[in-house]
Amino acid sequence: MRNYFERLLQSFDFDSASSFYASLAPSSKYAYLGSATVAVSSVSVVIERVFGLDSLAFILLLFGFLVEVGSGLIASIVSKVPIESFKATRFTVKTVCYMLLIALPYVLSVSFEARGKTAITVVFDWLYLFFLCQIVWELTISILENVAVISGKDKTHWIKKLQDKIGGLLQ
Repeated sequence: MRNYFERLLQSFDFDSASSFYASLAPSSKYAYLGSATVAVSSVSVVIERVFGLDSLAFILLLFGFLVEVGSGLIASIVSKVPIESFKATRFTVKTVCYMLLIALPYVLSVSFEARGKTAITVVFDWLYLFFLCQIVWELTISILENVAVISGKDKTHWIKKLQDKIGGLLQ
């Protein structure tokens, strides 16, 4: 049977089963490209299922964390505060806690929704949106504080401006 299959492939100008497979899946010739595509798509699915965010939103959130830590380092240098590994560890723990606070209610909401538990789904969905908004708000405040220090202003400079604008809109 194997000889028959090999002769059949050769009649179609294929040297071997692997050349036939390469014809069916040309991306297999580029192992890195194929595995990178599978990896990116797998990570994208995990991000969406665990955090409820599409890839762009998740990347932007991670970028926000990087901007926070980067601007914090620059603010430390500007204000001549020594940079300590303790603060980096504290940032890492804070980020992990933030990600857990985003993931936990989202996954529970999706889980209860799949089982038709509408009331508890609404509660966890609300909690997810609350934590997500609060974390983005805290991240924004932290970046604004760092930018104020970097620009030589009081730490609360941009926060006060923001409060004034919001207060003006509410009146």
